[in-house]
Amino acid sequence: MRTKSAVVKMAAVLEIILLAVSVLTGCRNDAGGAAESVSAEYSEEDSAYDLSGVTGTFTLIVQTHEPEYAVSGTFLNEWAESVEKASGGHIEIDINYGAKLGGAKDTAYMVKNGVADIGWGFQCFYTDRFPVTEVFMLPLRNIESAKQGSEALWEFWNTTDFMDEEYSDYHVLLLHTGCQSPVAVCGEKPETIDDLKGKTIGINSEVLTPFVQALGMLPMNVSDRILYDDFRNQTVDSCVRAWDMLDFLSVDAAVSYYLDEDIGVYTCYLLMNHEAYEEMPEILRQIIDEKSAEAIAYTSVWDEAEKQAKAAVGSRVYQLEDSEKKALVSAADQAAEAWIAAMDGLGYDGRSIYETAMQCIENQDVQ
Repeated sequence: MRTKSAVVKMAAVLEIILLAVSVLTGCRNDAGGAAESVSAEYSEEDSAYDLSGVTGTFTLIVQTHEPEYAVSGTFLNEWAESVEKASGGHIEIDINYGAKLGGAKDTAYMVKNGVADIGWGFQCFYTDRFPVTEVFMLPLRNIESAKQGSEALWEFWNTTDFMDEEYSDYHVLLLHTGCQSPVAVCGEKPETIDDLKGKTIGINSEVLTPFVQALGMLPMNVSDRILYDDFRNQTVDSCVRAWDMLDFLSVDAAVSYYLDEDIGVYTCYLLMNHEAYEEMPEILRQIIDEKSAEAIAYTSVWDEAEKQAKAAVGSRVYQLEDSEKKALVSAADQAAEAWIAAMDGLGYDGRSIYETAMQCIENQDVQ
């Protein structure tokens, strides 16, 4: 697998400019047999599939905002290798790490418009774009691992039509979750729910707003880029971020304690452009579908990252007493009811979506 050299690097661009850049730089794949030979890294002997009649290499451009050294880099590299090997070299995955083609909030639009063939990113970056998916980001809903959450979300996608509309612009390769999130606290250790009241808390998803408000906390939308500075400057008293992100952002020096109550997970997408998908022969479409679905197994890298992050901070990780946990769960239940009501207001059957999602979570073995 080869990582493409920088073609375009820009923080925020209009979609029409991105489309023009893709044409000028040739970012589209070599579908239709335009490539003259099969990738030399793998051969048809490496594949368990019947590849007779398939010629040439189909190079798929992948966009992600995260760098290769992030946990997602390990996940994407393992996924890409499995696809390339199974295709006998007829599919080449060209991953552009670190937002080389566009910013974090551009990825889904880039895939939709064909600037990138495939994109990996977070649904929470797109307000109101993936409303049903948000049900898996609700706090304290008994998701205990990235693997469990991923299997639940994937089951929900494959067994219901609730999310069909919000992903209609894409061919869905995989939907999954990351690991759990603590409350990272700067300053004195909160022992009770009352200790949290009036404190500011940095969040990066509106799904959490009713929850932290029910706790009496003051939510602030805080970017990852300035989180460390906000802690050091005491702009925020605490934040909710996944364990892998806290480690990735290197904020530990500014954090006093970690309230480890499985506040919630973030969801991730692996989406493909419709045209790029249809341009490939049927057997290659089958391969990328099957290997992408099997990549749920690789989400365990987030669980390992969580374990390592907890071990690194040691005794500063703690949990509330059972009596206080009840108040925490009550606030989370209020947030769930608020989400259901909000979805009803948007014309969805919020209760049905919520209950089906909770059943999918319950159906999974805890990893």
